[in-house]
Amino acid sequence: MKKIMVSLILVISVRFVFGGPPVALEELSRPAILIVKYDKVYILEKTTIYIYSLDDFKLIKKFGRAGEGPREFKTNVMGAPMTMSFYDDKLVVNSLNKISFITVEGEFIKEIKNPLDVLLLQIKDGYVGTGPVPDESNQYFIGFRLFGRDFKERNVLYRSDFSVNNPEKILLPLTTFTYNPVYRDKIYIVSSSTDFIIDVFRAGGTKEYSIKKDSQKIPVPEGYKKGAHEWFQNDARFKPMYESMIKKIIKFRDYFPPIRDIQVVDDTIHVITYKRKNQLWECILLDLKGNEKSRVFIPLDHYIPFTYYPILYSVYKKNIYTMIEDVEEETWKIHTTEIKQ
Repeated sequence: MKKIMVSLILVISVRFVFGGPPVALEELSRPAILIVKYDKVYILEKTTIYIYSLDDFKLIKKFGRAGEGPREFKTNVMGAPMTMSFYDDKLVVNSLNKISFITVEGEFIKEIKNPLDVLLLQIKDGYVGTGPVPDESNQYFIGFRLFGRDFKERNVLYRSDFSVNNPEKILLPLTTFTYNPVYRDKIYIVSSSTDFIIDVFRAGGTKEYSIKKDSQKIPVPEGYKKGAHEWFQNDARFKPMYESMIKKIIKFRDYFPPIRDIQVVDDTIHVITYKRKNQLWECILLDLKGNEKSRVFIPLDHYIPFTYYPILYSVYKKNIYTMIEDVEEETWKIHTTEIKQ
């Protein structure tokens, strides 16, 4: 029994190796989405997409601007995000009321109109939509729905506890959302804010199985609560409403959710948790059935209590790439962490 336990510890041991010094990407001021794929680095900032070489992190191309014409992107005045993802070897950009298809080299292919007020991610014969989902009383909560190619709703996959119309409370830390839940035409959704649960759906919306694991309960400290209030008080979007409304409806969980974010890449579920090792954040690597493979601690940018955008990290070829703001140098730098299994 002792030999088995020793072997198990070796298999799931915690490993992290940094792959060289961080590299500054001088062109960026406020990146929103990071994807590393096809030996390139794709970064969305506002309505512009930057493509860098993964070999030397030199800028290859940038394109996109605010507008309604072809090769232009439009965002919601309230700051609802664009999405950027890959499907069938195409870069798919979902902006307000349209979906744009672009080659991996950054060449425009086509665009189609999106009549829905949700962000759509392509899957087989339809789309996974992230956005407001109504309940029986017509209250709206952020969640996931499945739509056909005709944009007609098929079914609701998950409805969170985060209300988007006249919320009575803002419960922090927020419910975890998988920004891009699609992998090989299956859908991976973190479906609980209190338990470690990942539900896996087929492309048609049928739940195939759930991954459930024990997790460490991490208390929400007073410092987090103070920092969250300060953030809402100073953020330009919320500052005008802070004293009159937001201050009164901010509530805090006793514990952080077990899962902060997931990415599914190379038949591996990468689970970011709230566990820290100094300035590093834990990432648990699971196979597609939920068996643990290893753990790694990675550098991430400072925690934002409310954002529409995902964490700035991307997994590619056994490396985890993260974007972190260097406040002193006033630049954003890309960090590389090698995954050792």
